[in-house]
Amino acid sequence: MGVHTGMPTPIPEGYVGIDVHLASRICDAGHGGQILLSQAARECVTRELSDDIEVLDLGEHRLKDLPGVEHLFQVVVPDLPASFPRLRTLGGLHTHIGGVVKAVEDGRLVIVLGDQANQCGRADERNWHPEPAGAYTPTDQELAAHLATRFDYPPRGPRDLARISQYAAITAGSGPLYEEIHSILDADFVPSSLHEFLADLPSQLRQRACPPEHPLIITTAYDDTLERAFRAAGEAVDLVSYVADGDQRGRFWHWTPDGRVRLIDKPNKYLGLSLEQRPVIIKMHGAVDRGHPERDSFVVTEDDYLDYLVQADLSNMVPVTLAAKLRRSHILFLGCTIRDWSYRILLHRLLGKEHLKYASWAVHARPEPIDRRYWGLRDIDVIDVDLDEYVGELSGRIQDDLGSQR
Repeated sequence: MGVHTGMPTPIPEGYVGIDVHLASRICDAGHGGQILLSQAARECVTRELSDDIEVLDLGEHRLKDLPGVEHLFQVVVPDLPASFPRLRTLGGLHTHIGGVVKAVEDGRLVIVLGDQANQCGRADERNWHPEPAGAYTPTDQELAAHLATRFDYPPRGPRDLARISQYAAITAGSGPLYEEIHSILDADFVPSSLHEFLADLPSQLRQRACPPEHPLIITTAYDDTLERAFRAAGEAVDLVSYVADGDQRGRFWHWTPDGRVRLIDKPNKYLGLSLEQRPVIIKMHGAVDRGHPERDSFVVTEDDYLDYLVQADLSNMVPVTLAAKLRRSHILFLGCTIRDWSYRILLHRLLGKEHLKYASWAVHARPEPIDRRYWGLRDIDVIDVDLDEYVGELSGRIQDDLGSQR
């Protein structure tokens, strides 16, 4: 609940004016069960509150689309919650992004991209269609829907990608399943605004006097849109991809910028990767190889995820340089939906049973209490903001901060 006192203009449909907008923005800044007051409302009720009601000073905040700052207060009422996450205001986002920029500057950031990363900047009405191949990368839900139709999946069955893929592998075989996924992903999808931001980051860092280590990027996507964004920006990148099938299952391939492929058979001795030289992308759920379909690898069926779960944590499977990066870095999760059990498995693979020693964050718009609790169990702060808005704020801040150092 957001409460403000002002002088709106009455019209037949209700009220209009800046005070109406301010009350709405104050309400948007809070969380379920929270009561917020503006400075004006606080002054009006100072002498009217009973002794069992407390007013907490939450400080000054910038509100979306409104100039200046607004001093906000929280009303604490018996039998209602008193503790809430930080307010969803621009000031809070500004402070958080400052911490992320510092992590980039210090060379201590790992970025994890989930399924929603491909949707960043994508118009709501622009859905993916298989024929002709859409301009945008299909989401897990869109891929699942297509596979359900292609393999005559029962209409009343669960609609998640792992279950539908499992059905396809059982009824038709893993070969037809892989061929169908390959045919879908063998397209030049349009990079999202997040892909383009990441591809532009190396050039931003090079303009500093002493470039630090590049961020390590971990993604669950099977497609090559992110890699193509780096190539379009003229940036070399190393690709490390999980092997989900065949004799080398459970290991990783290393694709060098010149196209060579190496098996990482001894991770604790592999020194072929350096984040000081160029960015590294880890494809945690495998990847499509558009030039060599026989090298396609997808963690996509329920059996794949079960095999994936019993593997050791990631720090024991990737080269020592990348494992060290994971242990001494902040982690920023972008586009991960934690209610999806596949991402909970991903967290298990990334972190094992370790508690994070560096502040880490998950950008998760409008999270439910269970989402916050799950992230909290991993010591990960939730940043409640739309991914599109977040990427725009982060990109602009990095350009401003790094530009000021030149």
